[in-house]
Amino acid sequence: MTFSIRTFTTATALSGAAILASCAPVEAPESRLSVAKQQEIQAELDEMLEGRVAGEPQRCVNLNTLGNATPVGDRILIYTQGALRYRNDLRFDCPGLGRDDDILVTEPFGSQLCDGDQVRLVDRFTGMQGPVCRLGMFVPYRKVDDDK
Repeated sequence: MTFSIRTFTTATALSGAAILASCAPVEAPESRLSVAKQQEIQAELDEMLEGRVAGEPQRCVNLNTLGNATPVGDRILIYTQGALRYRNDLRFDCPGLGRDDDILVTEPFGSQLCDGDQVRLVDRFTGMQGPVCRLGMFVPYRKVDDDK
């Protein structure tokens, strides 16, 4: 098979265009959701965190005193620890997290749950494993004192 200079030039130009296209910004996950779904998720978050203020993000939290996780959409988990709530925005979408059909299984290392630890979904009826997802930083939300 022989190639002419023209074929080589066209191939080079096309590969250059492909490289440039790969540098284009990727659409944010939130923008793939409908406006109504985004509003539903925001309303649920507002209700769960009402009357609370965000603190400094933490890399790890003590697993022994942490309550269950409540999923909000496919990307956010809210953990409860008494009156304290932790918001965890997963590093990437976790398809199916927002449905009630699956069980969230946490895979910690030691007695803490940390940024980067894995959680996975398991179908409650079949036991089949679903996606593996990675936790983000834990943002504590504390109740605002009304006395101040």
